[in-house]
Amino acid sequence: MGGFARSITSESRIRRLHIPSTYMTTCAIPTQWSPWGLASTSSGQLIVSCQSTHSLYLFDPNSEKYELLAGLGMLGSVSAGRVDGPGEDARFKDPWDVVVVEHEQCAYLCDNTATFGG
Repeated sequence: MGGFARSITSESRIRRLHIPSTYMTTCAIPTQWSPWGLASTSSGQLIVSCQSTHSLYLFDPNSEKYELLAGLGMLGSVSAGRVDGPGEDARFKDPWDVVVVEHEQCAYLCDNTATFGG
């Protein structure tokens, strides 16, 4: 992990704790994010699951730049769902944990299976 541990706090932010010095820093993330889980890639980027936008993002904690990986990236239930598909066609409901499996070149996530309307 390159000497860094990354964690999610209850106040919807991503924080970095440098292990040797125990110095804590906060990464700048979009205010609409409500991160519930993250996983580290071999390149040091993070895949972040966000409950508020029902989406997954690729986040670089050094540059603090991000890109949408899957889901609509919009706030609210309009972006929630249970649909398999590529990128923005995929839908989740409250994705809350994610793990990267490098040798499979994929990430697995947990989300809510609650029934939607009607």
